[in-house]
Amino acid sequence: MKISVIGDHSTVTGFRLAGVNEGFEVEDSKEALQIIRESMKDKDSGLIIITEKLYGKIAEEVQRLTEKRVSPMIVAIPDSKGFFEERIDPIRDLVRKAVGIEIKY
Repeated sequence: MKISVIGDHSTVTGFRLAGVNEGFEVEDSKEALQIIRESMKDKDSGLIIITEKLYGKIAEEVQRLTEKRVSPMIVAIPDSKGFFEERIDPIRDLVRKAVGIEIKY
């Protein structure tokens, strides 16, 4: 199973130091979306880690791409500057779509 990380230089470097070999330094959300599309074609791709700032700009498109797929799992994490102001909660959105109710916590 391949693990990929998409984000700024500091985030990608940190994950490379932790052993993640496939890292993509991007600043543009369109480039990040293209990398996600390419990674989804790879059957070995199991996890894509992306910074929240990038994910926030492409969240709707990524959700459309992944809503009928199990793999790869896409996880948004804070970048080196900290949490994104508007947290994205894809799990809550998936539950809302599947069950028809919104979970509040």
